[in-house]
Amino acid sequence: MSFAMLLTFRLLGFEWEGGGILLDPALQNPKLIDVWTRLEPLPLVVSNPPIIITGLILFGIGHAFVYRWLSRASPAGILARTWRMALLLFFLS
Repeated sequence: MSFAMLLTFRLLGFEWEGGGILLDPALQNPKLIDVWTRLEPLPLVVSNPPIIITGLILFGIGHAFVYRWLSRASPAGILARTWRMALLLFFLS
């Protein structure tokens, strides 16, 4: 899930060279574009992406431990466990 979020923001939002929908003047307010590209300090996702990537990996590892802990109390079957974990993450996010 964290990897999908990273790819979504990187591929759709910014693209690899900075031309995604989050930086398109036809779709976004110039103030938002300034925040992502010009105003200092730039967001860490732009200025230092490895920190954000590391954080997403750590969240993914944390979610795996929570899933392992809760899966014992879940009904049998991977589909039921997956839905229970997905709903838990959705509502707690």
